[in-house]
Amino acid sequence: MPRAQPEVDSSSSHPPHLLKRRQACHQCRRRKLKWSVGSIDLTELPESSSQLSDAQKPCSPCVKSHRFASYSNPGLLQTGPECTYDDLTSTPVVKPRTKYQILENKIRELESLVGQQSKEKESPSAGPSASTLDPSVASTETPRDNDPLDVPNILDPLLFPSLEQLSAMSELQTIDSPSDHPGQQLVISGWPTRLPKPDLFYHLVDVFFTCYPHAHYILHRPSFMVSLALPPKSPDFPHVSLLHAICAYAGVFSYLIKPPTAGDLEKIYRDFIFGDRRRPDSKEESFAEMHAKWAEETASQASVMGFNMLECVQTLVILSSFYASQGRWVELWSTLGDALRIAVPLGLNTRSGFRGDGTAHSSDSPETLLPNPANCVEEEARVNLFWVAYANERLSEAPGSWAMCLDDQDIHQLLPGGLSHFEAGHDIQGARQSLGLPDVLLQHPPELTDGFSLYIKATILISKTKSFNLRIRHKYPDATDVREVPEFYELEQLIASFRKSFPQQYNSPISQTARGLDIHVYATHLISQFAIILLHDKHANLYSPNCQSTRKLVAAARAILDLMYTVCSTSYDITRLPSICVQCWGRSASVLIRLYKLEISRGNQEEALAIDIEIQSIRFVLNQMGSRLPMALKYDKAIDFELEVKG
Repeated sequence: MPRAQPEVDSSSSHPPHLLKRRQACHQCRRRKLKWSVGSIDLTELPESSSQLSDAQKPCSPCVKSHRFASYSNPGLLQTGPECTYDDLTSTPVVKPRTKYQILENKIRELESLVGQQSKEKESPSAGPSASTLDPSVASTETPRDNDPLDVPNILDPLLFPSLEQLSAMSELQTIDSPSDHPGQQLVISGWPTRLPKPDLFYHLVDVFFTCYPHAHYILHRPSFMVSLALPPKSPDFPHVSLLHAICAYAGVFSYLIKPPTAGDLEKIYRDFIFGDRRRPDSKEESFAEMHAKWAEETASQASVMGFNMLECVQTLVILSSFYASQGRWVELWSTLGDALRIAVPLGLNTRSGFRGDGTAHSSDSPETLLPNPANCVEEEARVNLFWVAYANERLSEAPGSWAMCLDDQDIHQLLPGGLSHFEAGHDIQGARQSLGLPDVLLQHPPELTDGFSLYIKATILISKTKSFNLRIRHKYPDATDVREVPEFYELEQLIASFRKSFPQQYNSPISQTARGLDIHVYATHLISQFAIILLHDKHANLYSPNCQSTRKLVAAARAILDLMYTVCSTSYDITRLPSICVQCWGRSASVLIRLYKLEISRGNQEEALAIDIEIQSIRFVLNQMGSRLPMALKYDKAIDFELEVKG
C-alpha cells in the first residue's frame, strides 16, 4: 500500500499537496474525488473539494461513507469500511533524470547492436538467386509478429527488454524472415495475400505490358495503373483474378522468376492432347503455373456470383495465351471457349447500345449483363477485348475439324480502331467498319488502320477459310473436286487480294513502332500464308506434277520459312511473338516433311538434303524458343515424330 507523506498543519499558508496518480484508493477514484495529504478542515474547502482522500487505510472519505451507510443498514457495523489500493510496492519510483539516463543507455546499446549486425550483413554469404525465386517466397504473408508495439510500455525504461533479449529477438527475426534483401518493405493493408509483394508485382506488370502481345489493347494502361494505386479494399481496385493472370503470363518472361518447364516430353508427346494429363510427371509447380491456377479459381468464383464479369473475361483471355505458350492444350481449348461464351451474355459480340438481334438496347429490359460503357475508353476496351478473344479462339482451332464457338454471322461488334486513339482516350469519329460490311477485308481507312486491325482482319480470313472447310462438303456432297465450286475460287481470290491490299507502310513484315517491332504486322503476313495452307492442304496431291494446290501449298510453306528467317535476323526476342507464329512455323515444317519424304522416295538426294536443311532450321528456332516456351518444344517433338513415321 502506498504510504502518505507526513501530515501538514491545516493552518499553514501552504496549499495542500496533491497525491500522486494511483495513490488514492479505488473507491475514491471511482467517486472522482480530489485527494491531498494532511488534516484539512473540510468545511473550509469548496464544494467540489469537500472530500479529499488522505491515502490512509482506510481513508477518511471511506470511513465517513461507511458510517453514513451504517445508519440505514446496521449490519455494516460488524464489518470495516471497504478501502483498497493498487499494489505498487513492486515498482520503485524512478526519478525523471534517472529515466533519461536509462533510456540513453538503451539507445547506445541499440546503436552498438545495429552496427554489429550491419557489419555481419556486409560479409559475403550465400543466398538464393533471384532468378530461381520460389513461389512461396514471392507471395506476400502478413505475420502476427509485426503487431504494433504497446506505446506506454516502450516508454517505460524499466519494462524495456534487455540487450540480450533484443539480440535473441533479432536473430529469430532474421531466421524467420522470408526475404532479407533491400527490396523488403511493409505490406500494404489489405494487399491480397497470394499476390507477390508490391515491388515484385509492379515489376511483373511492367513485364506483362512489354511481353504480352495484346496487353495495350485489352487494358488501358493509364486507367489500369490508376486503379492499381487505389487501396486494395477499394471497389475500383482490379479484381484479383486479373492480377493473378498478369503474374502468370509475366512469370514466363521475368528474369526474376524461374519459367515453367516442359516436363518429360519423351513420355507425353505421342499423346499430343492429353499426354500431360494421362501421364503426369512429378515436376514441381512453378510460380507462373500457381498463379494461373489461382487466376482460374478466382475468376470462376466471381463469374458464378456475377461479379467483375468484364475482368473475368480479361483474365480468361490472358490465361488462354499463357496456356498456349505452355502447350497445355486441354486448358487452352477450355479457356478459349469460356471466354467467348461469357462474351455473348455480356454483349461484347455486338456494338454498344444494341441487343443481339440488332434492336436498340432498352434500360427497362436489358439483355446484357454489363451496363453501357461509361466513356469512350471503356467502350473501345470492350471492342478490343472481344476481338482478342475471337482471334485467340479462331487461330488456335484453325487446323482442326472442330466447330467454332461463335458463328461470324452472330458478330456485330465494330472492328478495332487505332491504338493511338485508345491510349490517348479520344473517341473515334466517323463511320466504323464491322464484320458484315462488304469488302471489309480489303478496305483499310487510314484513321482506323494499324497493325492490330490488320491482325484481326487476317484472323477473320482464317475464320472464313475454316468455315468453308467445315461446311463445303455438306453443301456439295456429290462434288468430286471441291476446288471447282464457286465458293472455293472466291475464297482463294479473297486471300490473294487481302495480301495485296495492305497499306504501303505495312507491306514489309518488319515494321517499326515506338515500342519496337510491330508484332501484329509480322503476324498478319504469316497468317495470310497460313490461310493458303489451310485452303489447299486437303486438296494437294504431291505425287501429281501438275497439281496447283501442291504448288501453292509448298510456296506458302516456304514463304512462312522466309518470314521466320526475316524476324530471326533482327535483334527482337522472338519468344514474345504471338503463339500463332510458332503454329505457322510448325505447319510449314509439316508441309516440308511431306515434300522431303517424297524426294527421298524418288531418290532425289540433293533436293531432299536442301529440304532437310529447311526443316532443321525450323527445329533449331523452336528449340531456341523452348528455353522459355514449352509450346515450341512440343511442336519440335511433333516434327520429330512426323519424321520417324514412314510416309
